[in-house]
Amino acid sequence: MDTFLKHIAQDLYSRYNDKISDLCIVFPNRRASLYFKKYLSELTEKPMWSPTTITINELMEEISGLSVADNIKLLFELYTIYKIIKKSEESFDDFYYWGEMMLNDFDDIDKYLVNPEDLFKNLKSLKSIQDQFTYLSDEQIEAIKQFWQSFDPEKHSSHQDDFISIWNVLLNIYQSFNKRLNELGIAYEGMIYRDVTNKLKGNDIIGLTHQKYVFAGFNALNNCEKKLFNYLQNNKMADFYWDYDESYINNPYHEAGFFLRENISEFKAPVSFSSQNVFNSLLQEKNIEIISVPSDIGQTKVITKILQESTVNHIDSPNKTAIVLADEDLLVPILHSVPDSIDNVNITMGYPVNNTPIYSLLEHLIDLQKNAKATKTETRFYYKNVLAVLSHQYVNSQFQEEANQLIQFIKTNNKIVISNIELASCVFFQSLFIKVDSYQDLSEYLLNILHHIYNSLKKTGNEDTIHNPSLEKEYIYHIYLSINRLKEVLEEQNIPIKMETYIRLVRKIIRNLRVPFTGEPLSGLQIMGILETRLLDFENLFICSMSEGVLPKTEASLSFVPYSLRKGFGLPTIEHQDAIYAYYFYRLIQRAKNVTLMYNSSSDGMKTGEMSRFLYQLKF
Repeated sequence: MDTFLKHIAQDLYSRYNDKISDLCIVFPNRRASLYFKKYLSELTEKPMWSPTTITINELMEEISGLSVADNIKLLFELYTIYKIIKKSEESFDDFYYWGEMMLNDFDDIDKYLVNPEDLFKNLKSLKSIQDQFTYLSDEQIEAIKQFWQSFDPEKHSSHQDDFISIWNVLLNIYQSFNKRLNELGIAYEGMIYRDVTNKLKGNDIIGLTHQKYVFAGFNALNNCEKKLFNYLQNNKMADFYWDYDESYINNPYHEAGFFLRENISEFKAPVSFSSQNVFNSLLQEKNIEIISVPSDIGQTKVITKILQESTVNHIDSPNKTAIVLADEDLLVPILHSVPDSIDNVNITMGYPVNNTPIYSLLEHLIDLQKNAKATKTETRFYYKNVLAVLSHQYVNSQFQEEANQLIQFIKTNNKIVISNIELASCVFFQSLFIKVDSYQDLSEYLLNILHHIYNSLKKTGNEDTIHNPSLEKEYIYHIYLSINRLKEVLEEQNIPIKMETYIRLVRKIIRNLRVPFTGEPLSGLQIMGILETRLLDFENLFICSMSEGVLPKTEASLSFVPYSLRKGFGLPTIEHQDAIYAYYFYRLIQRAKNVTLMYNSSSDGMKTGEMSRFLYQLKF
């Protein structure tokens, strides 16, 4: 199968030969570089140095010199600034949700080079909009006017008053936050992007480590990326390779080509590549099957049946077959549905930690502590919490005799509360059944238990299941790192928080935690999310959850900046999101030969049971 990355490898090797090692090739994600190097290695039998491959984020960070801080650190720094400027006594727990939203807005503002002083102006009078924003188009100015016209100074609603009270301090928060991060030598991603653009604008000497950069497979470019591309192009230091199909590029109304039509015109690909016959695959003959399934789990069963009945070897090459999950919650059902005949599976997506046994134990321990009561002589625990901990696989498998004896003791005596003295049947239980009184103690308590369980898990020969010991250690390790990092930041910031707040923070952080799978990406049946498919081509595709609202997602990201102002200042909106996912979908299927598309036809709860608009477009 001729893939996009294979064509790039052939073109670069034919143009640069052995000097290809002097290039720096920039991809949107790391996965593409592995496939690219594989294809490059197939072009020559003699040894050669490989070109450098990095992601666009890594390139920006390299040029800037600033390092991206972790989200917890950024949120605490933002919270400190927010409290001072807003003169608020709001707890960090209440701020956490708004803080993430604010951080995302600041990231967009910087990546799209929006002037924060203009954006955060209170323009209720409307008199000076035309004069102040001469650099915006008439359509953008009209969008800004449309928003501020809804504010009648004499008839403010309570919601509008709340909005104005936040809006009036956002500029000050943004500026103070950026100043503070500069002092610390850290940044969020958008801040690094703007810093690079400022260096280019100021003709600063930027630390470029290569003479030639090759940008491959990009789609939606933010304004900072466009500035960098222009700079390198003007200095004859860049090549550009765009992955598209003429069917949607030449149709001005097709949303899949929304961004690429401008990119292809502004940053032209090498003549040797643009003249190749690689951009007209979508309309070639394909076997496309759309299957309506009345449940999410049912889709995994359909895939199992097709794979079992297939005579095709789905694992003989990395670009043979892929299962793409638009809804990543289907990962576990898919893993348990892969036929036994397929013994080599590679997963290219994060596994949610809240689906793991260690997370359930963590929840049991938190509940145990919340309901514990201390007296002068002992600590008493509620029986349901004790039974949940003793019955958990990590506790019961290691201390089976002691745990089962205690479970029998509680049930036989109809115990409602059990003292720590009664539970101290082994050294581990003595450290497990204690009461902690502060978030610092709870943090140490959880870390100690995680450490003990990690060390007690023994590696076995069976490494092929989703819950084998080596993977379970990965889950424990990542949870340990997150709790330890939260502990360090809280100590560093010296922010007083209640135990309940700490517990909510731990839950919020860990529920969003995903552990990347380690495997052999260049072999086997590939299972991945929609984002991981960028630049990759597969002969056989199974795409699950092709339902409206899932692909594309219909909800916009939460933001302090209203839709009209986002549109007016050129920030990404829901239309941008639709165009991005349209490109992901059509690019993914354009070179495939066999495509099976499934959607959930059930209309339970919030689900409409309607197939994705992309499927309607294919049909009609």
